[in-house]
Amino acid sequence: MRWVTLTTAPNEPLGESWAHLLRQHGVCAYVAPDTITALIAGQARIVQIRVPEEQAARAKELLIGPWEWPEGAGAS
Repeated sequence: MRWVTLTTAPNEPLGESWAHLLRQHGVCAYVAPDTITALIAGQARIVQIRVPEEQAARAKELLIGPWEWPEGAGAS
C-alpha cells in the first residue's frame, strides 16, 4: 500500500479530527508524526494527513463535502 499526503492541517488537533472523520467513513487515515513542523516559536504547527493512494479521491470528497453526519451528530 502506498500512502500519500492528502492535505495539511494548521495544527495537530485539527489534523487528528480530520483523520478521525475520514476513518469514520471507512478511509484509512493518520496524521504523519514525522511531518510536524514548528512555525512560530514552537506555538503553531502544521501536520500532514496521509491516506492510501487508492482512497485519496474518496478522502478529498469527504473533506470538501457534502458532509454526511454520523447518526446522532450534527445540528438539531
